Amino acid sequence: MTEDVIQILLKIPGARRAAVGVLVPLPEGGAMHIQDVRKTIPGFSFEDHEFERICSVKEVIRLRDLRTPHDYLLRLRANALVEKPRLIRVIDRHRRAVEAKGRAWSLNQHYESLDRSAKRYIARTSRQHQKVIRPVPVGLAPIQAPNALCMRSLAGDVIVASESLRFFFYFMLIATQGGRYGFNRADQVDAALIALRLMTGAEALDFDLDPRAVLDRKIEAEFHGQTDWLMEFTWGHEYGHLLLNHLGSEAPGLAGAELKAFAHDQEFAADLHAIRAVQDRNAGQDLAVAGFNIMLFLHFIDLVGEVRSDAPRFSISSTHPGPIDRLRALRGALPDKGLPERSDLGRCVREMRRLRDDVLTRIEASQRDDVLTCFGSIHLAGLGGKPLRDRLDF
Repeated sequence: MTEDVIQILLKIPGARRAAVGVLVPLPEGGAMHIQDVRKTIPGFSFEDHEFERICSVKEVIRLRDLRTPHDYLLRLRANALVEKPRLIRVIDRHRRAVEAKGRAWSLNQHYESLDRSAKRYIARTSRQHQKVIRPVPVGLAPIQAPNALCMRSLAGDVIVASESLRFFFYFMLIATQGGRYGFNRADQVDAALIALRLMTGAEALDFDLDPRAVLDRKIEAEFHGQTDWLMEFTWGHEYGHLLLNHLGSEAPGLAGAELKAFAHDQEFAADLHAIRAVQDRNAGQDLAVAGFNIMLFLHFIDLVGEVRSDAPRFSISSTHPGPIDRLRALRGALPDKGLPERSDLGRCVREMRRLRDDVLTRIEASQRDDVLTCFGSIHLAGLGGKPLRDRLDF
């Protein structure tokens, strides 16, 4: 939106400038946020124009007729975004930054830039495996629930993980390893609380607009590097389902995609395959440790779920074995991967229980029953995070 248009809108009684665009008051109360003025595109329907705000013109045309699994992944991303104004604002910021550099915007290219760990995992596998998994579209999507899925659609196989899963890993790493960097315990506990709220869908997925902390660049890079390893194990696990033929040979029904519920032994097999499929021994050890940490993080969620009904429970899932069972299976099957010994495993589990107790104390001190379910944001005050005014500051 040009400054001239903004000045015209600001002449409306009660209008005020927002971080992007103008807030115009409505007669019945509240305000309308006018963020941009865009030209209509000949031949585009109303739905096309809705998608054009987040996609390139070529991508909008692809959405009309899904011919390939890459189109299907694009559709997953676009559908998850188009009805969520806050997520659209996140994409708007990225789009403006890309176009300000004179580059063309693409929603798929944006998500490819967010997480390259899938490609790194592929490169670690054998040529035989690469022939199978390289053509399969893979990547993040703005899905609310932290999860990763290997799906069979009419257009072909697709592997997708929610953006919130990456954020869940990131904040759990701060919660469990922040002490090594001198972070105070209160910030570590609040990081675990953010991770919990990501699991329940309550934490706003606007981290690029409203950062919850401002870390030293070197420290932040280290946390992102560790997060990459956790994501790489996750991609490897989903590739394992594909390479081990857990999807079966039947095509999905007319609904478009089949969300396969894997048996517990298949989940164990996919965990092991994620590690054994890589050819570099050191990378295999790093992936084993990443898998170990993921299981610990999920066990932490389970521990909270034992006490609070508003937290998920993985140990009673019909589709996934309990995190501790998966963790013990990993350790038993991979004695040469540098995983913690039995005594160290007990220490790690006790640390997760201590973190659970600290989080429960934090929730009780808030005197709110809906801490895990109320929509909003939590900030790490000791790490530079501070509340911002929605739409005015970001």
